[in-house]
Amino acid sequence: MPEPIEGLIDALRREVERQDAKHGPYQGGRLGRSRLALATLEDEIRESLDAWRAERSTGQWAQTRCEVLQVAAVAMRAIRDALEP
Repeated sequence: MPEPIEGLIDALRREVERQDAKHGPYQGGRLGRSRLALATLEDEIRESLDAWRAERSTGQWAQTRCEVLQVAAVAMRAIRDALEP
């Protein structure tokens, strides 16, 4: 049975808070912030793919889940810090 959405949202919130504490908000001008945010997102997606490739033969998805959660958190931070209207 899939994890309830509330649990996923809580996990996402904790990951955003962890990243904020470690890295702070994206800094710089609008273009620089958006470029950094998208580069960070691209890096996290690559890490997710690497984790998936390593775990696909085992069917154990702990690292892939962690990496995909980090992708979601980076995306949320990018929207909040760099891509606001």
